Amino acid sequence: MSKGEVLIVDDDTELSRLLKELLEAEGYQTSTVADSASALDAIGGSEPDLVLLDIVLGDEDGRQLLADI
Repeated sequence: MSKGEVLIVDDDTELSRLLKELLEAEGYQTSTVADSASALDAIGGSEPDLVLLDIVLGDEDGRQLLADI
C-alpha cells in the first residue's frame, strides 16, 4: 500500500532519480518531471499529496511555478 503520491519537479536528473529511489523505498508512489509545463500537466492529471519543487528550473523560476499551481 502506498503512503502517498509525490511529484518531483527538478531538472537535475541524477537528483530526481535519487529522490525517487529513496521515496519509493519508503513506500511512496513517485513521479518525476523536469520542467514547469510537464509539472502542470502532471498535477492536472492527478493530485499528488506532495510536490518537491526545485526553485531554479531551467525554463522557469520555481517560485513562479508555485504561484501557477
